[in-house]
Amino acid sequence: MTLSDMKKIVQEGICSVESIEASKKLSEELEGDEMHERIIAAEHVLKALADRNRIKILMLLSHGEMCVCQLTAVTDAPQPTVSHSLRALENARIIKREQRGRWHFYSLAENRATEILMEMLKVGN
Repeated sequence: MTLSDMKKIVQEGICSVESIEASKKLSEELEGDEMHERIIAAEHVLKALADRNRIKILMLLSHGEMCVCQLTAVTDAPQPTVSHSLRALENARIIKREQRGRWHFYSLAENRATEILMEMLKVGN
């Protein structure tokens, strides 16, 4: 925001100089390393959820672990697409993977973000 924009907003009574300064201070606090990491983590979760197949995968996994072949069979998506979706969900720490021999099995991660997502989707045991 330019200085002239800020002056105009203050003159029109939309905001006060104090509220703008308080907002700037809050924004500076968000620039710290810990907050930056939290923002990046939230970005990964939200990007991972920006796909209906991924949401369907989460809903399926709420009923128990599955392998890629099971998820491919029920999502009607090609195996590379399912694998890509699983990788995105795993990178966002929403699901976890366990390797058994040549096969990878996926299940929901046990964390607060996954709990919130499952509550939002109203699925689970």
